[in-house]
Amino acid sequence: MEQQLSSVLSLLLLLLLFTAISVSTAMHPSTRRLGVVGKLVESDFEVELPPEFVTYLYSQTLDHFSYRPESYTTFQQRYIINYEYWDGPNSSAPIFVYTGDEADITGVAAYAGFMVELASLFNGLLLYIEHRYYGESVPFGSKDEAFSSTSKLGYFTSTQALANYAELITNLKKNLSAENCPVIAIGGSYGGMLASWFRLKYPHIVIGALASSAPILYFDDITPENAYHVIVTKDFRETSESCYNTIRESWSEIDKVAAEPNGLANLTQIFMTCEPLNSSQELKYYLALRYVFSAQYDNPPTYPVKKVCDAIDGAPEGTDVIGRVAAGLNASVGPPCHFVYDFIPSNMSEFQWQMVMPIGHGANDTMFQAWPFDLNNHTKTCQGLFGVTPRPHWITTEFGGRDIKSVLQNFGSNIIFSNGLRDTYSAGGVLQDISDSLVAIYTDKGAHCLDLGTPTATDPDWLVSQQQKEIKIIGLWLAEYNARLLSDEHRYYGESVPFGSKDIAFNNTNTLGYFSSTQALADYAELITNLKKNLSAENCPVIAIGGSYGGMLASWFRLKYQHIVIGALASSASILYFDDITPENGYDSIVTKDFRETSESCYSTIKQSWSEIDKVAAQPNGLANLSQIFRTCD
Repeated sequence: MEQQLSSVLSLLLLLLLFTAISVSTAMHPSTRRLGVVGKLVESDFEVELPPEFVTYLYSQTLDHFSYRPESYTTFQQRYIINYEYWDGPNSSAPIFVYTGDEADITGVAAYAGFMVELASLFNGLLLYIEHRYYGESVPFGSKDEAFSSTSKLGYFTSTQALANYAELITNLKKNLSAENCPVIAIGGSYGGMLASWFRLKYPHIVIGALASSAPILYFDDITPENAYHVIVTKDFRETSESCYNTIRESWSEIDKVAAEPNGLANLTQIFMTCEPLNSSQELKYYLALRYVFSAQYDNPPTYPVKKVCDAIDGAPEGTDVIGRVAAGLNASVGPPCHFVYDFIPSNMSEFQWQMVMPIGHGANDTMFQAWPFDLNNHTKTCQGLFGVTPRPHWITTEFGGRDIKSVLQNFGSNIIFSNGLRDTYSAGGVLQDISDSLVAIYTDKGAHCLDLGTPTATDPDWLVSQQQKEIKIIGLWLAEYNARLLSDEHRYYGESVPFGSKDIAFNNTNTLGYFSSTQALADYAELITNLKKNLSAENCPVIAIGGSYGGMLASWFRLKYQHIVIGALASSASILYFDDITPENGYDSIVTKDFRETSESCYSTIKQSWSEIDKVAAQPNGLANLSQIFRTCD
């Protein structure tokens, strides 16, 4: 029975991880998913969004990594766009994309208000992509069909999901003529893991990632398997020593009462369960789930751990351990009754298919009874449900994790790993800076994915500070990107065309009147000044470099804006070829010299050829003959 309970607890903790974003709904026996906002939700719960959030469907490739006939099958992948703040493709305004996780994508869009804040600050486009096999983005026409065999479930992987995002983003940018718009990936929990992996695997598509509460190190033996429950225990013990002791004592007390005549009936009455209890294990499992839930989402303003402990400690004098624990449960969930149920593994469960995360604990290292992680038992469960053997080490092979600092600092960049240390999954998160651009931002008081929520006037200072740090770093990424993008672009050239298009810009002299070297130099001055400010690089010297006309501009830039550039390299810059400073034949004289120095006879032949060409052209069919001799296209 203990082995079975260990497997059940491991699977339920994956549910806590995998539902990264959700919204509140009434409790129900079939409700097993837990989300960032700390509410129990139905797995297919959908949210009605404001009209600025527009839903689309994309014909997505089923299999990105092989060339079998069925690989080219497509399915409809749902995504949501909010254009409200976007400056459009010509401004190279950013695209903020949520790397969809194990939830209906409408719930993500409803909760992740920090993305809207980013879009309003940086004039960005908001894009939310639903993860394959979740919500409405289910291949093979229906969930029943998609889950009917392992051959169809075999396409349900994180690597395929990331390839979906890459294909959809590339296609969307092309359709929006937004190829030069930078993309930043954002995700929370499993979605945060995907965001970080997306940046590592597809750095040519996303310039950076914000990975909130992303336990990318909770695989193999990188993180101790008991770390999750150690943090749950710490959260409760720091809140109240007596509450912690009561919970720790309660497990054996529940077993004692359950062993008495009518014991389960008495427990049913004490804990106000909606249905009669079948076993003490069933009740203990439910209580454990409530405690880990309270700790994982111990965020303001509700602070569920304190709510539970206040009820346990505040029970009337003389209340026994079980009565106190029951009071804590009522404070956590509330009457009229509690749906306590057996968790029965199902071959229709997305979560049981996806990944092996080794979470468990021993007898004395937490406030819980011993529930060690058992890989053999987990493997038997997968084989029984799906007929497949899990690959417990594939995640670290595919995405890494071991020696993460020494590995990622050699090639990774532009990832924010954000955490709240009261979050149970922070144990598997990145909590130290890896490099200047792979940074860890954490708060001592925050919990799971809190920084992705909508900022409010009542947010605590430590949360405001965390989000402001993230905004500043993302602003630097965008400033660096735009500096690289625009450094070679003169106004009216390439993608830097005013008035929306070249046709409009060249339509009349009113729109062409801004096409001048002095305006271009002023563009450079403004951009450099702004970039230095955004990078806090006001004391960094600037040197202008250019060739040909660019060299002319570099020299003029130094002369006109000496306070901005300390020097210039002007290659092949003909700044004296104006007015009568240089003889007008100077250019052609050098051409003549180059040929004559190379070959006197060649020079003489070319010089004689002009009159000879005129002679032939004057003859009947002369031009036709010249066309044939010189093999002109027309």
